[in-house]
Amino acid sequence: MDPTLIANGVVSALVTFLKAVADKTIERGSDATADAAVGRLRALYQAIKAKLSKDNVDAEVLERFEADPASIARQRTLEGVLAEAMQTDPAFAEEVARLLSSSRPDGQRLMVIDSGLVAGGDAHLQGRFVAGRDLTVGERQEQ
Repeated sequence: MDPTLIANGVVSALVTFLKAVADKTIERGSDATADAAVGRLRALYQAIKAKLSKDNVDAEVLERFEADPASIARQRTLEGVLAEAMQTDPAFAEEVARLLSSSRPDGQRLMVIDSGLVAGGDAHLQGRFVAGRDLTVGERQEQ
């Protein structure tokens, strides 16, 4: 799998995890399924943190992301660092892909293709959850 796609999924999962930590939702432990999902997200986060802490610049990127996970700029920067780390370390890439896959509830799968800004031309989005400029839902009306 493409490291950029994995990195995108990882950052999305980490945004969810860090928001839950900040909101203290993790400590509530509402049900066993939620507790298991949080445990899997925590394992993913710890693997990322262990890898990135080996390099001062990468560690700083993660720290800045942790300070403001809602920042799109910090998300994209972390995605780039993760993608590069996975390209240079295939074992790390496999571990991250496995942890990311296991962090989702059973039966759910996320695939992001052509994420980010698309410049020029037509963008064709498919799936249950898609968004874009001039999104049409249902049948197209003639103008």
